[in-house]
Amino acid sequence: MAPKNSPDDKRHTMTETSTSATPRELFKALRKHLTIAHHVPGRLRVRFSANVLTALPQMDKAQLDTVLGALPGITDVRLNALAGSAVITYLPARIPVASWHTLINADEHDALALLDDMTAHAV
Repeated sequence: MAPKNSPDDKRHTMTETSTSATPRELFKALRKHLTIAHHVPGRLRVRFSANVLTALPQMDKAQLDTVLGALPGITDVRLNALAGSAVITYLPARIPVASWHTLINADEHDALALLDDMTAHAV
């Protein structure tokens, strides 16, 4: 596997964000560029890395909504492109606080396993 931020990695990431990409593929590509800036139950602010637009040129508000819309319990997503951040409002009863840390900060295998479990149990 190519090291993170290598040219091969960027090609792979861009492929994942094509218009036909699944929410899981979009999430996998996006999570590498997110950090949790502030979090209280029900409200999460994430920051995007400085190179997110270079690495994910097709990522826009619609795709962000697609990624997060796959998670049960999301009630609102507000993107602030100038600040390079987004505020995600969610139902803490549906998405526990610890789940966000796993989704964004854990290794890819654990994050995707949790994402799959959450979306499989969505009703």
